[in-house]
Formats: sequence, C-alpha cells, structure tokens
Amino acid sequence: MHSKSAQTFAKIVLGIAALYFLYVFSKAVMIINRRHISTDDGIYINSISDSPYIEKLAYELTQHCNTNLCRVQTILNYITNIPYKINNFQAHSPQKTIQMNFGDCDDKSNLLISLLSTNPKF
Repeated sequence: MHSKSAQTFAKIVLGIAALYFLYVFSKAVMIINRRHISTDDGIYINSISDSPYIEKLAYELTQHCNTNLCRVQTILNYITNIPYKINNFQAHSPQKTIQMNFGDCDDKSNLLISLLSTNPKF
C-alpha cells in the first residue's frame, strides 16, 4: 500500500513539474515574440526601456516645449546627433547607445521609441 501512495505522489509531482515547465516555456516564447520581430532584412530586436534615466532625459530634453511637435522634433534632433555606426552584434539598450555615443538603426530606433513613450506629455 505504501508504494501505491508513493507512485501516486510521484505522478502528482511530475504533473505539476510538467505544467510548470509548459508555463515557463510559454512565457519565454511570448518574451521572444515581443522582443524579436522578423523583417525582410533580418530580425529587429526590441530593446525599449522605460527606466528612470530615460524618463529623466526625455523630461530634460522637452521641458521647454509647449507642443507635441516641439517635443518630438527635440527628441528626434537629439537622436540624429548621435553618430551612426553599424552594430553587427546585439542591439544595444537605449542607455548603452547614449553611453557609447553611437548606434545603428535598431539602437537609435529603440532610443527614440523609449524617449517618446516615457514622456508623459504625449
């Protein structure tokens, strides 16, 4: 009788472990689907950030603007002044793009989207 209850307990534990594995696997797939977007030229990696650093920068850049057009143009000018340099490896985070003072299309796009999306005035 003892071995029958041990087998039942083992099956329950295995069932729970299998469900947990499926849950973790599905979460990982969702993260990959949100971050890696397939394009004709390859894969775009979404590295958008809403960190306090990015929020503060967006505020500092646009604090003297009274219109959305001014805010967008000011942020776009900031991004445009960051030198373009091809990054053949992984897309950099917005903070890393600022620190290195260069970026490729993905890096600068991620920074632009991050600055625009964290600005509460929009």
